[in-house]
Amino acid sequence: MGPHHRLRSYNTRKLLANRRMNTINLLRHAKSSWSDPLLEDIDRPLNKRGENAARFMAGQIATTGCRFEHIYCSPAQRAVTTLEIIADQLSDRDIHWQIDNSLYTFDHYDLIDWLTRVDDSIAELLIVGHNPALTRLSNAIGSSPVTNIPTCGFIRLVSAGQCNWRQIENCHFETTAILKPKLLMKSAQG
Repeated sequence: MGPHHRLRSYNTRKLLANRRMNTINLLRHAKSSWSDPLLEDIDRPLNKRGENAARFMAGQIATTGCRFEHIYCSPAQRAVTTLEIIADQLSDRDIHWQIDNSLYTFDHYDLIDWLTRVDDSIAELLIVGHNPALTRLSNAIGSSPVTNIPTCGFIRLVSAGQCNWRQIENCHFETTAILKPKLLMKSAQG
């Protein structure tokens, strides 16, 4: 190999090192309780199945490479409790999050608008929120369509190229993980 090959190889490494990928982790809240019809939607707690799923999914989500940094959560009680349970299960990590009222939405366009306001210094984030917004967001920008992100379901989207948040709608994301708790729990038992 001549000196030109080394130069080309160095330039390729330098280019790849400067190329920043953005990662969006989406987590739908765990299964909530409908037992108290007087509760406002935002105040509904998790049911037992939801609590169990959140405990189980913590380790599963960690295996995807989710760094649990820059976490933004809907103010809904079911979303916050899901995150609290996951943080308890991953007690070796220092997990903190911000409650953001604008994430209490069922419209994926609200999420896209929210993402356009993310600081470009953030390369990876986790949104804990609601359907159908999360499923529709994943389908709008991700590479693998999903019919439905189930409760406590998780999707990891990694930009296929350089991307900045302000132009999120012009970015293409590879769907690198789709985790469905019911299927994972069944295979863990069997």
